[in-house]
Amino acid sequence: MKGDLPVFAVTGKKDSGKTTMVTSIIEELTKNGYYTASVKHTRGEYGIDKEGTDTWKHGKAGAAIVVFSTPMETTISIKAKKSLNEILKILSQFDLDVVIVEGMKEEDIPGIDPSKADEIDMNEVVQNLCRRIDIYRIERELPGLDCGRCGYTNCDAMAEARYRGEEVECSVESNVVLEIQGERIPLSSFPAKMLKGGIEGMLRSLKGVESLDDVIIKLNQEER
Repeated sequence: MKGDLPVFAVTGKKDSGKTTMVTSIIEELTKNGYYTASVKHTRGEYGIDKEGTDTWKHGKAGAAIVVFSTPMETTISIKAKKSLNEILKILSQFDLDVVIVEGMKEEDIPGIDPSKADEIDMNEVVQNLCRRIDIYRIERELPGLDCGRCGYTNCDAMAEARYRGEEVECSVESNVVLEIQGERIPLSSFPAKMLKGGIEGMLRSLKGVESLDDVIIKLNQEER
C-alpha cells in the first residue's frame, strides 16, 4: 500500500510551550518548501465559530458542513467530532507533505514534549522530519502494491533506497491500474502498455471522446 502521510505530534501539559514549538517546526518546514497542515486538539468544549455569526447560524440550523469563503481563505467547519484517523483521511485528499499535531498525546504518533526542551535538538527534529517527508514524496509516486519485483520487500523500502541514492527501477506500470473484485493486480511494463495502447486506440475512435487524461472502465459480469 502507499505510504502513510507523515504525522508528527507536539504534546505536553497546558502552557508548556506546545504552540511555540509547533509554529517553529512549521516555519522551518515551510522554508524547506514542504506543504504542511496542522491539527490543534483541545479537551474543552470550544468552537472557532463565534455565536451569532452567519456561519454559526448555518450550523445551528443543522448544516453538517459549513464553508466560509472569502478572497483570502476558505474555512471548512465540520459540525461533528472526528477521530485523528478520520481527520487524516480528510487531509489525505490534499497534496500535503506532513501533518503537525498539537496535543492528542493519547495517540500513537511520533513526537516531542516541550517540557523536555533541554534534551531536544530542534535541528535534528526538523532534519528527521525532512527525511521522512522526502521518502514519502518518493513513495507516493510508486504504485503502492508492495509486489517485491524490484527486489525490496515493499514500496517503503524501495523509496528509502532511492532516497539513499540507489538506482532502483520499478517494474510495475503505475499509470495503468487493474483491479479485479477490489484487488489491485500488479502489471509489469509489457502487459500494461499493451492494455493501455489497446484501450486508448479504441477510445480515440469513438465520437465525443476528446481527452484520455483519466479513464475508468468497469466490467460487471451478470450472475447466471
